[in-house]
Amino acid sequence: ELWRSDGTEGGTIIASNISEYGDANPQGLTSYNGALYFSADDDTNGRELWRADGASTTRVKDIYDGSDSSVPTYLTEFGGKLYFRAQSAATGIELWVTDGTNAGTNLVKDINPAGNSEPWAFKAHGSYLYFDATDADHGSELWRTDGTEEGTQIVQDYASGTDSSYPW
Repeated sequence: ELWRSDGTEGGTIIASNISEYGDANPQGLTSYNGALYFSADDDTNGRELWRADGASTTRVKDIYDGSDSSVPTYLTEFGGKLYFRAQSAATGIELWVTDGTNAGTNLVKDINPAGNSEPWAFKAHGSYLYFDATDADHGSELWRTDGTEEGTQIVQDYASGTDSSYPW
């Protein structure tokens, strides 16, 4: 479960009991906009994106409807928002963004409609967020986004065709 501590034994307490029946196993704890964001499993909606602000702990959005998990990972702040990789039934594993609200948590782009783009290794630089992703025409290559669907593009196909350059 999610715990908090002031550094002392007496000041170490459970912050939130997310999973009533098991282990929420919070992962990827990332500070953003005055709150803590992470993935956790509440035994009902699978592993989804959560937010804790010290007063409350809430699920941001059920990205993969029902009990299946979206497994949000690689939470990275860029341009005043939090970008991450997540899975949905409609798109597979793709690039997502949140402003911390349910309505503001959306798919940036379905990079690989034929499968999973599996974006990761996010690095913010200048006015772009760079990352490794795969689409139907290219292997694992360098991509970038300005936060818009139109502005999410491959930088270059370093290994021609469907071969991969793995730009980690």
